[in-house]
Amino acid sequence: MNRNSSSTSLAGFGCLVLFGLPFLLVGLAVLAGGVRHLLVSSPGKPEDFLLIVFGLVFAGAGTGVMALAVSEKRKADEKSRLVALYPNEPWRWRKDWAVGRSDAPAGASSLGVWIFAIVWNGVSAPLLFIIPKEIIEKRNFPAIIGFLFPLVGALLLVWAIRTTIRWRKFGRSYLELWTLPGVVGGKLEGRLHVERLEGAAGESFDLKLTCFESVTTGSGKNRSTTERILWRDERSFDGREIVPDLGGAAVPVSFRIPFSCRPSDDSDPGRIVHWVVELDGVVPGVDYLGLFDVPVFKTGASRSEVDDGEQEVSSDGYVARSAAREMSPALLESTGIVVGPSRGGGTEFYFRPARNPGAAVGLTIFAMIWSGAVALIVHLDAPFFFAMIFGGVDVLLIFGVIVSWLGTTRVTFEDQRIRVVSGVLGIGRSGDYRRDEIEEVRTRIGTQQTSGNTGTVFYDVFLALRSGGQVPAGGSIGNKRVAEWIAAKMNELR
Repeated sequence: MNRNSSSTSLAGFGCLVLFGLPFLLVGLAVLAGGVRHLLVSSPGKPEDFLLIVFGLVFAGAGTGVMALAVSEKRKADEKSRLVALYPNEPWRWRKDWAVGRSDAPAGASSLGVWIFAIVWNGVSAPLLFIIPKEIIEKRNFPAIIGFLFPLVGALLLVWAIRTTIRWRKFGRSYLELWTLPGVVGGKLEGRLHVERLEGAAGESFDLKLTCFESVTTGSGKNRSTTERILWRDERSFDGREIVPDLGGAAVPVSFRIPFSCRPSDDSDPGRIVHWVVELDGVVPGVDYLGLFDVPVFKTGASRSEVDDGEQEVSSDGYVARSAAREMSPALLESTGIVVGPSRGGGTEFYFRPARNPGAAVGLTIFAMIWSGAVALIVHLDAPFFFAMIFGGVDVLLIFGVIVSWLGTTRVTFEDQRIRVVSGVLGIGRSGDYRRDEIEEVRTRIGTQQTSGNTGTVFYDVFLALRSGGQVPAGGSIGNKRVAEWIAAKMNELR
């Protein structure tokens, strides 16, 4: 963690103030002009009302940014105080962590979403008056793409409304930390408290602990931040496991953290490692979602022999060591994987097509939008270079769509041979391997989609060859426990 944060926080405070001040001044000026025009003109013109709305939005955005600057400055001052109190215990450098808990943003998060949605819609709303004139009067048909901005604004409003409903429905949530901090090579334990969680009995919940790495590159306009998941553990449970709590409900939290995992670290602003506990549940109405930042460090309690539950963490994946436990047929079926006898009397693992319809639908919609953009580029006679680049990406997206809907993998263990066949509609690659060629069957994080402090992870299973090569043996597994079970089962058969 970064001890020398005072100057950084002061610089950040100044930057936010300087960023918000022009918005506030411009908004006030436009607002005053709109009111003045409205008072002297009778009746008022639509342009005057647009100026007033525009001014209110900009002034509100400037005020919000400057209020955020003040709030962040107070947090930085509080952190500096805690750093002085606990110089060698970085897990106490956050106010809520210092008292053994992690608070969800709840209402503050809803307010932030509303501010962003209002600013976006305030800026994009005039396009609803400008674009029709461009299309009807000037026959500028490509201008129709400008409607995407108000459409995004409408989706942002829906998001803000759902966030507010969720906050009002479930109330305040916080995570009580029994282990402070969570220990790399040890455990993270606690209890998650939810103020209101009616109707949860019989519903399904997922509890996850995730290690994220956020990498920031470039500067100025070229500055970009990417986030990836380094490690995750998760478990699903029935809502009947939720226990009553004073004024609400509680969920026990317990995770084993492998010694090879990376601890929380924000000493380098360009490469930050942070840990998040996530609880999401399907309940009547708006679903529950709680995200809690947690401190995870190496301490004197860290033990190198602590591995990933039933797995040993290797340099290129997770090795299922112990015997495969019983797997719920319903859970296996939900992931689109069938395990049964092969024609030759062995065991076959069949990964069916369209195993993840939600992800396939999302990719299909994105590919359709991208294809539309490529068609527009060609229609506008854009330079060939742009058409080639965008067209090449479009080909890859279309191929991904085909694979996500129609791709299959079949892994067969018979006698002393292992056969792997994967492809689309019977077209693809196949390979035969002797059992003594296989060193281990391992799993690893494959594709992933991250957004904020949450994300979706799909796991891959592969055969690690003694020669050093790797053979894909099934992928896009949406449940870690299923991936672990398949790897352990294959290790028993090899």
